[in-house]
Amino acid sequence: MSHHGQQGHGLQAVPSRTDSRPEKGIRAAGHNDASPEVRSALAVLTDGLVEQIADRVAERVLAEIRDGAEPISPWLDVPGACAYLGFSKNVLDKLTAARAIPFRKKLNGQGRRFRRDELDAWMALTYPRVDLRADVEVLSAVSPANRRQGR
Repeated sequence: MSHHGQQGHGLQAVPSRTDSRPEKGIRAAGHNDASPEVRSALAVLTDGLVEQIADRVAERVLAEIRDGAEPISPWLDVPGACAYLGFSKNVLDKLTAARAIPFRKKLNGQGRRFRRDELDAWMALTYPRVDLRADVEVLSAVSPANRRQGR
């Protein structure tokens, strides 16, 4: 059968929340002459049922993601630590060579490992917050005195 000669049989729901007529907003592709019973049945489908189905699907997908997700290891290798910190490998190599960053190494081995919590603590000490200071009150960028003077 020719593809051009076929009429579409899929349904396309277009919910309309501003009109109380149940058939409003429902188009049956290729079935513009659908009976009132069919249009009424389609209206029931769009009247909250689609949203309920979407909610159930979302719940199931989230449950599968939670259940199937592997626990995140506290340990990082060199590429993982670089990604976690946003450093290049060269910078991380220099920091570990200088013993300036917390890391672990196998006894008599070459592999370096980093713990996320130790890297977080190191970042907090090495990169202190500069947006908050206890002795300075946070003021707007333009004080009222400067606004009056046109600054």
